[in-house]
Amino acid sequence: MNRYGMLAREHWTKHAPSRVAQLENPDEYFESLGEQVAERVETLARLLEDEHSPSPDYLNQVGRLNAIRRQAEEVALNDLVWLTFDQVEYDEVEAASQELGELPDRAELERQIRYLQEDQSDPDSALLTAVYEERLAQMQQALARIVELEAKIPEGY
Repeated sequence: MNRYGMLAREHWTKHAPSRVAQLENPDEYFESLGEQVAERVETLARLLEDEHSPSPDYLNQVGRLNAIRRQAEEVALNDLVWLTFDQVEYDEVEAASQELGELPDRAELERQIRYLQEDQSDPDSALLTAVYEERLAQMQQALARIVELEAKIPEGY
């Protein structure tokens, strides 16, 4: 795998891990992507070199060719590797949606919280009160997480 493929894998793993997990063969995918980027860089660099006349000064020519190559790399990486905000946001929404699906139903959780808050059947029992308070705290944490995740998911998703 060339350096572009490794760079793409590192970027995607950090910013879109769910997409990487969905790849059937990540090594093959990133190897192929790296080759595509390298080909694109070469093509763009040749096009940009053709637009500029050669410099008689060796150091100026080397500097200009290096700048052209960096510009070609920047364009190729932007087009093929770097994820856009929408793509990263989609992964975050997908992860939030998946986590939300694993949590209890919000309405049922709210009903249970109200019940625990209202039903203090034996206020003299310290053990029962402690159990109620612990369960209530757990439910409130779960509800807070549900609200947080729902805020990340656009309406109609």
